[in-house]
Amino acid sequence: MAEITNKEFIILTKSKDLIFYIDDILENVPRKDMYYKDRIRDCCHQIIYNIIFINNSKIIDNTCFSNILTNISLIDLYLERLVKKNYISLSTSNKIAVKLTEINKMCNTWRKNNEES
Repeated sequence: MAEITNKEFIILTKSKDLIFYIDDILENVPRKDMYYKDRIRDCCHQIIYNIIFINNSKIIDNTCFSNILTNISLIDLYLERLVKKNYISLSTSNKIAVKLTEINKMCNTWRKNNEES
């Protein structure tokens, strides 16, 4: 399947950038905390899945938007755990939090625009 290259679809591009950034950081997490590593990756993939699903769906359900926002919150929670365990630095966590917040705002705006139309 061809990669989606639409530069106008900024939320997808930012989500992909987030996943690649997080993926590089998760390499430093030891095997004993593999659960959190896997959960963060799963949440990231679910965000991408739901964004693509909403974009391709003719009938947009608020459940998908809720799933995106829930996964963003879960990633934040799991990152907090990794910071407490000193697997990632606080500054790295803050950089990810900024990216998550940006995606969160874009998703909420997208949801509001869909409700209006």
